[in-house]
Amino acid sequence: MSSTLYPALQSILVALLAAFGLITVGRWLKTDEYKMWTWGWLVFAGGIAVLCLAPVFPEIDERIILMLQTASVVVFSVQLARGTLLAIKAEDVRLYRIRRAIISLMILLTVLTLLMAIWRWPFVVRHTLWDEHYLWNGHWIISFSVLCSWMVLRNQPRWYLRKSNVLFVSALGLLAVLEIFIIGLILAYDDVVPATVQELLRILTLAEPIVLLLVALAMHTMILDGLIHQLERTLVHVSKNSARLKQMAERDPLTAVLNRHAFYSMVGSKRDDDSRPLGGSVAVLDIDNLKPLNDKHGHQAGDAAIRAVAKAIRSVVRAEDLLFRWGGDEFMVILPHVTIEESRWRFEKLNMLLAKTTIPGIDHPIDITLSIGISPFSSTNSLEKAIEEADERMYARKSERKRERAKTAAS
Repeated sequence: MSSTLYPALQSILVALLAAFGLITVGRWLKTDEYKMWTWGWLVFAGGIAVLCLAPVFPEIDERIILMLQTASVVVFSVQLARGTLLAIKAEDVRLYRIRRAIISLMILLTVLTLLMAIWRWPFVVRHTLWDEHYLWNGHWIISFSVLCSWMVLRNQPRWYLRKSNVLFVSALGLLAVLEIFIIGLILAYDDVVPATVQELLRILTLAEPIVLLLVALAMHTMILDGLIHQLERTLVHVSKNSARLKQMAERDPLTAVLNRHAFYSMVGSKRDDDSRPLGGSVAVLDIDNLKPLNDKHGHQAGDAAIRAVAKAIRSVVRAEDLLFRWGGDEFMVILPHVTIEESRWRFEKLNMLLAKTTIPGIDHPIDITLSIGISPFSSTNSLEKAIEEADERMYARKSERKRERAKTAAS
C-alpha cells in the first residue's frame, strides 16, 4: 500500500478541491448539477480515504474495505450521471429515455459487481487493495464515463462548438481508457506480475489523479459555461425589458404617439450637437371644445376624439416627421426641412378630415376642429423657442375662433 499512498493522497486532494470548487462556482447557478457532482467527489474522496486507512486497522477484513470503497464509486458514478443529465438540459422525451438508460445500466452493473465480488472473494490476497479495487469497481467508472459522454454527444446540438463539451467528453473518455488499461493489465497477470508490468501499472496509477483533475476541470468549465449562457440570457431579457420600458415611458398610452418626455430626451441628447443646420417647421395643434364633449358624453368619447385626431395627423405628415402628444388635448409635430407654407398646406386638410367624425357612444357624427400654430426653426437650440412661438400662435388662433363663434351666436 505504501507504493500507492502518493497517488491515493493525490486523488483525495483532487476530489476535495473539485468538490469545494464546484460549491464556490455553482452557487451562482439556479440549477443543481454542481450539487450532484459535489457530493459525488466528496464520497469518492471518502472511498479512497478508506483504502488509505486500511493498514491502520488491520483487524478489518479487506473485503469489507473493498465493499465500502466500491459503494463510494457507485455513488460517484451515479452522481456524475445525474449532474450531467441536469447540465445538458435535455428535452422531456429524451430526459425520460436517458433516465431509463441510467436505471438499466445501474441494474446491469450491480449484477456484474456481485458476480465480481463472488469471483474475487477468495483471491483478494493475490493483489494489493489498491490493485484489487480497480477490479471491483472499475466497470462502474468506465460505464458511466461512456454514458455521460454519450449524453453530451446525443443531446447537445453541435456539441463540438462548445469547448466545455469537448473537454468534458475528452476527459471522461481518457478516464475510461485509463481504467480499461489498468484492469486489463491486472487481469492479464492475475498471479505473478512481471516487473515491467508493475512499472507500467505504477505509471498508470500515477496518471490517474491527473486524469481525475481533467474531469474536475471539465465539470468546472461546464458550470462556468452554463453561468455565462445564463448571464447572456439574462442580459437579453433585461435589454428587451429595458427597451419595452423605454418605449412605455416615451409613448402616450392612449394614442401610441410620442409624449413630452420623449421630446426632452431627444432634445437633451442632441442639444450640444448643433453642427448641422436642421431647418424645418414645428406645429402645435389644440382640439377645440374638448371639455364640453367630455362633460356631455363622458371621457370615453373625449378619448375617442383624441385618438381620431392623432390618426388624422398621422395621415397628413411624413414618416420622418415626429408627432407628440403635448398635453391633454394638444399635439405637437416637428417637420424637418419643411417650410411654413408646406406645413400650412398639410394641416389645412385636418379640419376637413375630422368633419363628421364617428365617436362611439354618440349617435350622430360630430365635427372636430383644431386650432393650429406653426413656426419655423433652424437648429436644435432654436427648436424650443419655435415651439413657444407656435404655441402662442395656436392660442391666438383659438381666441380668434372663439370671437368668431361669439359673433355668429350673437347675430
